[in-house]
Amino acid sequence: RHSVAVIRAMVDAHTSSPAAAERIFDVCQELNALQVVIDRSPFPLAIEMVSIASRRVGLNLEQWLQEKIKANGGAFVSACMRFLRARATQEGGDKGNMPLSVEVVQSFLKVLQGAAPNMPPDLQAELRQLIAQISAAPNTRQAPTAADNLSAQAGTAQGFSADVEEEANRYFQRVYSMQQSIGELVEMLRAFRASQVQRERDIFSCMVHNLFDEYKFFPKYPEKELRITAVLFGQLILHNLVSNITLGVALRCVLDALRKPNGSKMFAFGSEALEQFKRRLTEWPQYCQHLAQIPHLAQSHPDLLPLFSKGSDQTVALGRSEPSMNNADADSQLAAGVAGMRLGSDSEGNNPPLPRSLSSAMNFPPQPPGAPPAGEAAPAGVS
Repeated sequence: RHSVAVIRAMVDAHTSSPAAAERIFDVCQELNALQVVIDRSPFPLAIEMVSIASRRVGLNLEQWLQEKIKANGGAFVSACMRFLRARATQEGGDKGNMPLSVEVVQSFLKVLQGAAPNMPPDLQAELRQLIAQISAAPNTRQAPTAADNLSAQAGTAQGFSADVEEEANRYFQRVYSMQQSIGELVEMLRAFRASQVQRERDIFSCMVHNLFDEYKFFPKYPEKELRITAVLFGQLILHNLVSNITLGVALRCVLDALRKPNGSKMFAFGSEALEQFKRRLTEWPQYCQHLAQIPHLAQSHPDLLPLFSKGSDQTVALGRSEPSMNNADADSQLAAGVAGMRLGSDSEGNNPPLPRSLSSAMNFPPQPPGAPPAGEAAPAGVS
């Protein structure tokens, strides 16, 4: 009973001040209770203690991580990625923490990447995002060789084989050519996400990644194709086919689009996507708070006014599984580093040609130099 009270006190101290981790470790050593604390603590404190122990007393970090992943699966993997995001990218905002050594970061990434084939697609995508963030972090750049290694890992993790890309493209093409309904595609994606076949999980990840990667090009889409894309985007959110960080990126895309002027193509995209998953808005009170701050949104979605009024309280807490929308800089950086999204930028400006993942699926005709984007009329007076 006494050890339970001590561990609870340590957990509370770590939760209120993560920078206290080194002092907590010292207390564990003084009480000769390090192993007990590691075994009985929640994941965040246990991960912190083992990371320090690997540096100060030579504990085998990789072996411990492998055993915990085998025993606890995705819940522990998610906890590890939250730890790395806060400590290896400094996104956590607590500058009092001692930065993780490159060796510790590499041990985490080595084990997580080794476990990646058995992870669900959303965790695989989150790991790719995390690696991209870490490879760009100042702490990793202090050791050029390690930074180069992390960058190489990020490039490998984000790549899909040519045949997977081609098959993903064919599925998009069937939807845009009306040979398959969006509902049928969503059901297929749901099956692929839960499949025991690695190739099917890869196709799911590729399709979701490519859909997000296209966000910056959405203003160039013809209206019909943009509406199809918006419905698909919203359906992914509705049916929980994106989660964790990936869900946060998807919701921010919709929020970013809804902030465009009423009547613009991107507002139409955001409005249609929101219509698909609006029944889930009660799960995300802070997201409703952000939506409520868009003056013209209530005109197109008057049915959401009750939710908006509930979200007007500045002290509203995050929902149980709600991704935070408050750290706009971090979210934008994440989206740009992982999926090529430039959220908050002038995405209605000039862009390079559409990449093959979705544009070729739409069979856009080649545009002569100076011509308006596909699906848009030339300005008045231009023939």
